[in-house]
Amino acid sequence: MWCVDMARQSKLSAEPLYYDVADGYVWGIRLVDGTEACQREKLCRRLEIPRAYLNTSSGLVTLVLSFDYSGAPREIEVSRGVLTRARVSQLIEYGVDIPDHKVWDILRYLNYCDSHAPVISAHTDIGWSERRGQPVFLLNSGIGAESTYKGTLDLQPRGSYDAWLTLIQDEVLGYTPLELALVLGFTATTAAYIGSDLGMEVLVCHLYGDSSQGKTTASMLAVASYGLPDWHGSGLMATWSGTENAIRAHFRGIRGVPVALDEASVYCGDDYTRLIYTLAQGKDKDRLNRDGRKETSATWEGLILSNAEHSLQANSGQNTGLKMRLIEIGNVVWTRSAENSDALKTGLLRNCGHSGPRFAEYLIGIGRERVIERWESWRRRVVDVLGSDDRFAARMGGKLAAVVVTAELASEALKIQLSTEAIMNMLVQIEESSRVGRDLASNAMEYFIEAVTANRRKFASATSNEEAYECWGSFGADSSVVCVLPHVFASIMRDGGFDNKDVILKEWRDRGWLDCDPKRLTRKKAIHHVGSEQYRTPRVHVVRVPSQYMEPSTRQGHLAEWGSESPSSALTGFDGQQAGT
Repeated sequence: MWCVDMARQSKLSAEPLYYDVADGYVWGIRLVDGTEACQREKLCRRLEIPRAYLNTSSGLVTLVLSFDYSGAPREIEVSRGVLTRARVSQLIEYGVDIPDHKVWDILRYLNYCDSHAPVISAHTDIGWSERRGQPVFLLNSGIGAESTYKGTLDLQPRGSYDAWLTLIQDEVLGYTPLELALVLGFTATTAAYIGSDLGMEVLVCHLYGDSSQGKTTASMLAVASYGLPDWHGSGLMATWSGTENAIRAHFRGIRGVPVALDEASVYCGDDYTRLIYTLAQGKDKDRLNRDGRKETSATWEGLILSNAEHSLQANSGQNTGLKMRLIEIGNVVWTRSAENSDALKTGLLRNCGHSGPRFAEYLIGIGRERVIERWESWRRRVVDVLGSDDRFAARMGGKLAAVVVTAELASEALKIQLSTEAIMNMLVQIEESSRVGRDLASNAMEYFIEAVTANRRKFASATSNEEAYECWGSFGADSSVVCVLPHVFASIMRDGGFDNKDVILKEWRDRGWLDCDPKRLTRKKAIHHVGSEQYRTPRVHVVRVPSQYMEPSTRQGHLAEWGSESPSSALTGFDGQQAGT
């Protein structure tokens, strides 16, 4: 409030106006020229700017307008852009009193209020950020910096930390799957805290299995430490329903706060390959603004949790890169019982949003370097258990170590007794069971054998009386050799979901499963068309089927019979020679 005395002290004449808010109105006050008298003029009903917000995420400034409408006080938040002649009249739509003949006076008044309003830091991005070179964690409020959340997610703590802790002690501790679910939520914070220093991708973790196994409860447990574990509204859970763009939008600007996607079966896309790559990359698509210039892409960090009744890998392209970016945990019974699940769901909805900030504060306290040191120690242990000769072990070991070190740190931060060793053993078992599925070369070989077996009459053979009218290649003299035309092989791999045939061929070559010329993936071979004296010598892929796939005990029905004869006699007709000789 600015009073008459202030106007007198200014020693100014008619311009500019000074103001007083009294009796429910804004009054303009000016000195009468050449006198000490003041003139009061009613401008509008009460209108003030009690505070402004500076969004540190976007850089935008918003103003809080406090005013009276229909005899009751109101507050709205508007862009600072309304403080222009072209836009100030738009405030009428909200109930602000702006008489047309007083627009300029009211605009001057609002600009003066803006210059004197206290500015409060705010944020719409959540998780890790920096202030003056120091890490801060932004959730409903700030840790390490004063800030107010102005986004759409429900991050308001509910209930109490003590009630949440009691729930965890009663319903979670002592059961490793639930302990792992709890730790996965905190892992989002750990991974985002150290991930950029380690070049770590976003962890994408998918839980799958029957509907009665407690996957949704596990997801709720993971996110409840940071906010409302609900997908009806603005909680930290969402559904797969929607387009790829809509799903990516859930994660923009989130760096270290877990978000769960529930029920992948409702996803609108054809497969998950591209989406999983994008989520793991942690960066949205590049876009151009109206001026044709490249906009800064939205990013996210930490961990993304997903669940469904089916595996995402089974509905995605067959490539090793995808499998290395996705941690899948299948057919785990996540809860002890239906009663255990119900108690957790009810308790988490009532008590949430307390432990996540405590954990982040603990990480800030011990420092990033110390967290990395402890992560490295666990990484070495995990890799050693997985087997250092496994070429995937180092990469997956780092991701699994992020979960294990989080279990250790969360035990310290929250003073609870999580079974760190049991969690590590569970993760190692999951990883070991996934290795077979991640062996792209073996998977491709199995599919190749199935395709050849199903289309055996399209391969020329010296022992067959049937002519291969549609020739795909030829069986070799050795029962383990198949020669296939390059375009046919490409089609087979494409049908099997193997995106890059050259990656497959190079891996086969390195394993001795492909006979080829130096610096090539093919070899020239003569193919004899049965019933004809003609030969042709195209370049073909010469595939040596490994012996384990030729054994009935190990081929699991993939091989059946190559021709009308037994495999040992049917793989012939290849220039009368063994491939590679």
